[in-house]
Amino acid sequence: MRNWILVLTLLGGSLLSAHAAPGGADGEPAGESAIEVIVAPDVPVDTLTVNQLRLIFSLRLRSWPNGAPIRVVTEPDDAPVHQAFCRTHLGVYANSLRIAWNRLIYTGLAAGPTVVNGEAAMLERVANLPGAIGYVRQGERGDAGVRTVTVTPEPR
Repeated sequence: MRNWILVLTLLGGSLLSAHAAPGGADGEPAGESAIEVIVAPDVPVDTLTVNQLRLIFSLRLRSWPNGAPIRVVTEPDDAPVHQAFCRTHLGVYANSLRIAWNRLIYTGLAAGPTVVNGEAAMLERVANLPGAIGYVRQGERGDAGVRTVTVTPEPR
């Protein structure tokens, strides 16, 4: 039991640690051109830092600046786009993110994300769910009624 608690603590901390920040040599988030972060039309932000994105997708930041609830939308853990998003934008593996979610869900501290199958479903769900945030491959957004959010590195 003690080992399990240690593993969960270490994994939870890795979601938020500064040295796990994704990024290329120029300091920009790696893969930003390959995967876009999208939000519902009502979301009052245009830019998020890497740490804000981590807090949102780790279910630890639960409301937008206007007080509206954040609703995280993801693809299944084994979906290639989800795995790439986790690695390039969050700096974690998808299974580590799932472990952190499960800890919060099973202790009653958070509700799990909405899981959709495929980018068409992601676009539809984010467009029609107030406060939603998700991700798609660049070029898949089209006229789906969602907005792209810029992800910036942390200021030094």
